[in-house]
Amino acid sequence: RLDPGQADAWRWLSHYYVNFRTLTDAKLAARRAYDTDPFLTDAVGLLDALSSISFELGQFEDVRRYCAELQRRFPTNPR
Repeated sequence: RLDPGQADAWRWLSHYYVNFRTLTDAKLAARRAYDTDPFLTDAVGLLDALSSISFELGQFEDVRRYCAELQRRFPTNPR
């Protein structure tokens, strides 16, 4: 609440939500992190989380979109 522009805080909140809240909450927090800073230090991990959470939610169009973004931005990364 103090600084909603903290992309890394949103990323960690998403990680927390995967384990202790709902996947929908986790995806919203991860998406907020990505929207705040798509060049976050762990952008690979964030996009991977977004694709995994989308898969678990059955949102396969989003899975394809995040995987395509991973491939486009990080073509040598095995994720």
